[in-house]
Amino acid sequence: GEFNWQVDIDSNWNSATEVIYNRNHPRWHDESHVEFLHNSFKPSAVPFSQQAYGRENHLVVTGWESLSVLSAEDGGTLAMFGLPCQPIQPPLVVDYSSDGWNDIIITCAQRYIGYSMNRQSGLWHSTSIGIFAGVLVVVVLVYTKQRQHSSVWPKPAVA
Repeated sequence: GEFNWQVDIDSNWNSATEVIYNRNHPRWHDESHVEFLHNSFKPSAVPFSQQAYGRENHLVVTGWESLSVLSAEDGGTLAMFGLPCQPIQPPLVVDYSSDGWNDIIITCAQRYIGYSMNRQSGLWHSTSIGIFAGVLVVVVLVYTKQRQHSSVWPKPAVA
């Protein structure tokens, strides 16, 4: 084998393991809660394709309180979402919006959460930053030119 990448993300199970394995934790007084945690939550990383029927070159990783979408090629974080509840099974990846892009369904004990994946171009963002930077440069140049021009002319005498 060959080492490809490693990434630290917020989608982890530290909170769950703290409750399960630390008997001094305040939640240990509720034995049913600890048993539920121990039996229900399992870390999961599911490969998926952004496009329906595409190449599985992404991972959706669920943790105790968050979900992360990673590139399977380089480990880059593509998206992160906070979860309002803890998942009780691996995420389901399916195109439920029928837009050609896979979506993610998270199953919690009392609800289902759907995340719709949309692909957006960075062109608008890059263009708007470029325009803003250009306008800023023009404003600074005009301001500097006016300051130089006003200091060259003698001030009128006060009568």
